[in-house]
Amino acid sequence: MKKAGFATRPIKKKQVKEEVIYSDVGVVRRFIAYIIDWFFSDLAMALPVVLIYSTINQTTEMNIDLFMMKEPYNYIAGMLAILVGTIYFVLIPLYHHQGQTIGKRICSFKIVREDGAALDFKTLLIRNALILFIVEGSLFTVSKYIREILAIFTGIFEFMKYPFYIGIFFGVVSIVLVVCTRKRKALHDLAAHTKVMMCEKVKIS
Repeated sequence: MKKAGFATRPIKKKQVKEEVIYSDVGVVRRFIAYIIDWFFSDLAMALPVVLIYSTINQTTEMNIDLFMMKEPYNYIAGMLAILVGTIYFVLIPLYHHQGQTIGKRICSFKIVREDGAALDFKTLLIRNALILFIVEGSLFTVSKYIREILAIFTGIFEFMKYPFYIGIFFGVVSIVLVVCTRKRKALHDLAAHTKVMMCEKVKIS
């Protein structure tokens, strides 16, 4: 006698998709991201300088001043610090976290191009290296190493003073643009045709 059987149908699992929703970034969130990036980038850039100084002087003293180092070690340490800064602000947002430094990733927003295209090396080079490092340089420590190398190489120590004041001026202009204008775009965003946007993942069924 055959037992009655029941036909079973495979249960279809409901697929859940994620959609990224973009929105404007608040001033406070941008400031928090800046503080995070300032801390981590400073730490990373100081490491080769401190290690080289400690090694050549056989000391445990921590120094990040290139003027306190002998040639050619000051050039080597300074160039390594600038390289680390470039990796942090240009290569990581380009290759590792699309449009995000560590601070931006923690604060859930990213750099995007105005035309909607993917970020490229040229855009990040203009935005983060040319404008942030040089024009608004006083807001980022990597510019300190650039000024110190130029001052040591040329013997013109005004590189440590006047570019610093110029950087402060343009940095303040950028802050005013972010706080007081509707588009909240700093000078580096205006120059590179970029903007920063919140990127929140929303599950949709």
